[in-house]
Amino acid sequence: MFVTEDGVLQGLKVTNVSAGNALSADVVFTVDNSGSMSEEADSIAGKIISFVYKLRTSGIDLRVGCAGYRYGVINGARNLTDAATLISYLSRTTGTSRTVGFEGPDAETLNGTARTIGGGIFPLNEDGILAIWFADSMFAWRPGAQRVFVNFTDEPIQPNAIKYWSVDGLRERWAPSKGSIHTVYSLDNNYWSGVLPDTLSAHGSESGPWQDRLFERPWSLSWFTGGTVKIIHSDAHDLDLSMLPVAGALSASSLVEFLTDDPYALHTVLVTVREPGADGKTIFSNIRY
Repeated sequence: MFVTEDGVLQGLKVTNVSAGNALSADVVFTVDNSGSMSEEADSIAGKIISFVYKLRTSGIDLRVGCAGYRYGVINGARNLTDAATLISYLSRTTGTSRTVGFEGPDAETLNGTARTIGGGIFPLNEDGILAIWFADSMFAWRPGAQRVFVNFTDEPIQPNAIKYWSVDGLRERWAPSKGSIHTVYSLDNNYWSGVLPDTLSAHGSESGPWQDRLFERPWSLSWFTGGTVKIIHSDAHDLDLSMLPVAGALSASSLVEFLTDDPYALHTVLVTVREPGADGKTIFSNIRY
């Protein structure tokens, strides 16, 4: 790894995550709870609970939250909280109702805001971007914590040709600091092949062919945010969230530090990672520490 600040190569201090050096991670699960998700809803909730347990026991300073969505509305949410509280929220009931309803000290505020986003203004259909943007705007993210979204759905993104809620619209207003979006896509057995149903004629659900800003690929959100994609069967029996690369990345992360030349100025920081099969660079422009 190489880090430059305003074009000057920096010396780095690298510390592995441990009990005495816990990485802070805020993880939010956005879950499609429409009727078509009834077959996999209980399994997905159980896998989320197992995933949260795994992350909590790996030495991560973890907070987790959840937002449920269907047919253009946010119909449930639990702000970022501890693992036990989110597990309790998901265990209140069964089926798609697991992510329906608002709980927590800010439940009234979340519910009120949910009524004005998407479904309260625009004629949207199922659109995970709505839930992601809601959580990004309303949840209590910790400064400096790694931000992770995991979106579960069996339908395309359906912004009804409204650019703001389309893939292009989110791409234009997303920044690396907002985190990565990981996609878990439940594929109808009629289309099952184990690979992304990335064709023009069908997308592996019941809504019809892919169309620009009408039926968009959910995993496009992962492509431009650095997330990963998991395709599962319609009953989610093959879902293991602990196998998502983000789980290993969180538990095996390192803290990278350098001494800035000026802590009060705006800087441009370039982070370059060189590793077989994973080379890349990220530029943070005009940032203040």
